[in-house]
Amino acid sequence: LFLFFQIHSLQTSPWAFLHQWQQRVNTPITLTNCTKDFPSLITKLRQSVTFLPLKDQRYAQTAMQGHTWFMSSLYDTHIEGEVQYQKFPSESSQGRLLCIKGRENHDGAFNYYSLAWNESLPYNATYIKGLTFIYNNHYDYFNIWHGLSSMVPFVGWHKKAGCAVPNRWILYHCGELRNSVNPWLKTLMEVTFGNDFTIEIFKGFDKDGPFCFEKAVVMRHNEGGMSRQRRMDQAYDLMRCKARQHCKVSLEGRLKGVDERGTPVIGMTLLMRRGARSWKNDSTVIEIFQRACKKIENCRLIVSYPNNLSFCGQVRLKSLTDIVVSPHGAQLSNLIFMNRHGSIMEFFPKGMIHRGMWHDPSGESCPYSEDDRRCMSVFKNGRLGHDEKAFAEWTRTVLKQVQATKMDEALRSKNDTTPMPNGSNNPIKQKSNFLATKFAFSPKLSLLILAACATLFIIFQIQSLHTPPPPPSTSHPQQSWALMNQLQNLIHTTQAYNHCTQLLNSLATKLSQSVTFLPLKDLRYAQTALQGHTWFMSSMYDTQIQGEVQFQKFPSNSSLGRVLCIKGRDTHDGVLNSYALAWPEYLPYNATFFEGLTYVSYNHYNYDNIWHGLSAMVPFVAWHIKEGCKFLPNRWILYHWGEIRSKMGPWLGSLMEATFDGPINIENFDGLDNDGPYCFGEAVVMRHNEGGMSRERRLEVYDLMRCKARAYCNVSSRASDDGELPLIGMTMFMRTGARSFENESAVIEIFGRECSKVGGCKLSVSYSNNLTFCEQTEEENAGKFSEQKVLKKEIEILDNSSVYVYKKASGEALQNQNLQCGGLLTPFFSISFRICEADEQDRHPNIPTWSTVDKHVLHG
Repeated sequence: LFLFFQIHSLQTSPWAFLHQWQQRVNTPITLTNCTKDFPSLITKLRQSVTFLPLKDQRYAQTAMQGHTWFMSSLYDTHIEGEVQYQKFPSESSQGRLLCIKGRENHDGAFNYYSLAWNESLPYNATYIKGLTFIYNNHYDYFNIWHGLSSMVPFVGWHKKAGCAVPNRWILYHCGELRNSVNPWLKTLMEVTFGNDFTIEIFKGFDKDGPFCFEKAVVMRHNEGGMSRQRRMDQAYDLMRCKARQHCKVSLEGRLKGVDERGTPVIGMTLLMRRGARSWKNDSTVIEIFQRACKKIENCRLIVSYPNNLSFCGQVRLKSLTDIVVSPHGAQLSNLIFMNRHGSIMEFFPKGMIHRGMWHDPSGESCPYSEDDRRCMSVFKNGRLGHDEKAFAEWTRTVLKQVQATKMDEALRSKNDTTPMPNGSNNPIKQKSNFLATKFAFSPKLSLLILAACATLFIIFQIQSLHTPPPPPSTSHPQQSWALMNQLQNLIHTTQAYNHCTQLLNSLATKLSQSVTFLPLKDLRYAQTALQGHTWFMSSMYDTQIQGEVQFQKFPSNSSLGRVLCIKGRDTHDGVLNSYALAWPEYLPYNATFFEGLTYVSYNHYNYDNIWHGLSAMVPFVAWHIKEGCKFLPNRWILYHWGEIRSKMGPWLGSLMEATFDGPINIENFDGLDNDGPYCFGEAVVMRHNEGGMSRERRLEVYDLMRCKARAYCNVSSRASDDGELPLIGMTMFMRTGARSFENESAVIEIFGRECSKVGGCKLSVSYSNNLTFCEQTEEENAGKFSEQKVLKKEIEILDNSSVYVYKKASGEALQNQNLQCGGLLTPFFSISFRICEADEQDRHPNIPTWSTVDKHVLHG
């Protein structure tokens, strides 16, 4: 290529080519514009690291079924029958490391985890090198069986991953940090992995900072997810081999299972317990199995209390054991040190149901129904009786089966060790001959290797030529000799620029991937949802000045310029709705972007109740005033306990329309992508009602809403009575049902009588739910009634004791003197009544006793 390039430059009109080349070379490719964005993007990546609770209480009821509550946002790598695990970094973690804030040992919901890229770890993070094993256990690490079942998946992964060895272990129980395990388990893990069993408790590190791990493997399920074959091949065989090697246990002389005379040797071990599930009569049970063992030649019975043996003592004992006789319990974990195909005779107290074992028919009864889980604690603490006949027959059967099995194994072993003919069928020798033939000397191959080496040498020599000295003939051709150096510079600069661009694109992709959604309703604060820190968007803190409205605004300095994104359609469970923060230029995938201002409200109560709804809206009006009434919302999003709501009460809706000068658009995300999040150009979130505001601030809000409502309803200011006495409007709001008056007419009479004593006083009686928003606004303003759907009247008490009945439309007043006594009017307060002339002296109506008449209506 170098020669062709030089020849091309020496063709006719080389100067035109050189001129074009020089222009191309002189065009600068600067990396400044590319690299200047690096620090900003790295900072944003660090700020994007979002920590989630290690224990997700949304899955508290199903923590041991299906999706676990430990690190619930992540999914295991799992092939049917294989170990289930998570590895960091990996393709599934998008190359991110695991970071943990996890020192809490009382409540796992306040330990946290996150994922972060190596180049943008969170602030104050401690980077921990090497491989870290992390496990969450539902049980206890001091119970050797539950502890062992937790460790088996790590041993399986260890063998699957080429025997990678951990530098440390981090142990959690229901998300709470633990600092120790049973000594038996600790020794077994040290033997298996060949190094110290170091449990990390983060002592001596920054208390608040997270810890990020170079490599980490997380297990959330015990051995139950592995197939029997995988447990045997990947875990138990390896642990047995390592334990025997550590304890220097030799099986020479017993591998064939027979003695020097060819008789099978049978080791029977009787494991004893103390306390729960122990024998009621140890000596009798031991005698039963001794008698049974004596009846079989070469049967050797050993009686042992495992907690009296060291780790190696248990390994040696089980290495000599073919049959284990034991009550059910964790001591049976030592079975892993037995040879494969060993036998077990397991005994259960009354109530513990397992097939193929002996169950004590007598024992303590459970006071609950048999399927009640509380019975387990009763049964598992019971003690065992015995049945001599059943024990003897079962032991005799098992011993004969083991004897026959060991005899067959001895015969097969003898046949397999027959010596091979000298030199024939020797796989090692055959493999050696194959390799010698495969790689025999070849002249053609040698020439090809020599030619390749020469070619590479020439290429490297050309590459090392930067700017050779110009030829002596002329000054012009020296430009073509410098061509190679210019070409190299251009290529290097272009490659660097392309590499920089790729890095920027990679960082932008990582920013979109780093958007982490949290539950809108955080169950950790369920008991204190109305006190202090709310459970709605619990990771955020309000902007608050004493007495002012408490709010959150996005984007803002406190959100680091990020916008609010929501996945929030669920109407039944707020924990299934979620939120996140994202930079506008790096929104999460499939996000729908909403322009304009969005009001997001969270209410503990009901938006249909006008008081609770109003108290939820007051903070928005306060913020609106605080911002100079310059910003009007494009939409509202309403949540009740984190569940989305699609409407508010009509009265509240009208008031908000009047206050914000336009229709209320309540967003429920209909017609949008079901799975994608929704991100808002601007958003204001209120999580507290008016209670946090001072009285002065609330009055400012009420003044604005009153003014806006009167303007909205075209209500004029209150007038005086004929220009003399000020008009005093007294309104009685009546209720039906709860908190209503037992005797409405008597109450109305009382207030009417008092109102009549003051000049210019007008009493209005109304059921507010029969009034429109504007009718209520007008009535509150002037004590008058506007048009309404249901006919209503107003009793006006005047000095001449006349009763006035107003028609709804014209306001025409009809004096009762013009009506005949007994004239039936339309329903008033849901009852029929009759108008008669009132007596001026005692102001009691002069009317007969009629079933349809309420005598108290016209009192006064």
